[in-house]
Amino acid sequence: MENELSVEQELESGRRKALAAKHRFMWGLVIPALLALIVFEIYPVIQAAWTSLHKVTIFDPGRPFVGLQNYIRLFTDSHFFNTVIPNTFIFTIAGLAIETVLGISVALLLNRSFRGESIVTTLLLFPMMVAPSIAAILFAWMFNSQFGIVGVALEALGLPVISWLSGRWTAMLVIIISDVWLWTPWFAILLLAALKVQPPSPVEAAKIDGANAWQVFWHVTLPYLSPVLTICMLIRTIDLFRQFDQTWVITTGGPARSSEFFSMYAYKEVFEYTNYGSGNAAALMGAMVMLIFGLIMYRTFARLTGGAKKAA
Repeated sequence: MENELSVEQELESGRRKALAAKHRFMWGLVIPALLALIVFEIYPVIQAAWTSLHKVTIFDPGRPFVGLQNYIRLFTDSHFFNTVIPNTFIFTIAGLAIETVLGISVALLLNRSFRGESIVTTLLLFPMMVAPSIAAILFAWMFNSQFGIVGVALEALGLPVISWLSGRWTAMLVIIISDVWLWTPWFAILLLAALKVQPPSPVEAAKIDGANAWQVFWHVTLPYLSPVLTICMLIRTIDLFRQFDQTWVITTGGPARSSEFFSMYAYKEVFEYTNYGSGNAAALMGAMVMLIFGLIMYRTFARLTGGAKKAA
């Protein structure tokens, strides 16, 4: 009996040691990532929140506490409400809608066997190989009213040349076009990968039941793509909302600050006007709006895709 008890005790002790070693290994993996998260994510947010409650400028080293004054200034800024917020939401919604529709369309077109399929797929990746700032320079030159290729094409067609970067809405259109060119392939590649592993039996069954191409897409293909599509749209929503580099290179927020977004407004407040408190307040406000908008978009996508799944 004593021998059996000692064996059981040794086994239990071995299990505990193995479990403790497993826990130490898990914490060894988690702690570096947690420290990096605290140093590079949590601390900067706390520092920005603290700065937003103070008047911080290079001319006043005292940094007096002003409470919510920076936020009140933000809410009473007509430029922020009449230009920055509408521009951000228009760019986000328009870019997301166009990229989603084009991405799905391209993925469906490429989801078939044809000669040169690999070449076309490789060419589709080309915009993703170009840095956003380089692509922005390219589009700024293309839409230049004096020597841009778009103006040359309009003159050849007998149409008037448009000063694309001299007006608010035409400048916004150029920014949206550049973003669509950059990120539609990203949508298309991810959705094409999902289509490649779609089981053929539901599609064949729907066709046997007399469903046309649109019905097959809406009731079979789209519900299958819904998890990937939801994640893609959510990621792009966040990216579009905080977009900075393309707008800065193409218009620098002009003309007359009419094409500024959240990120550029915060940048100019901090680095051009040295209003560190109000700049951080604008950045935090943009982050909060982005969070709320992202949650609304995610719930909307989940509800739509869930309805499509039930219909299927």
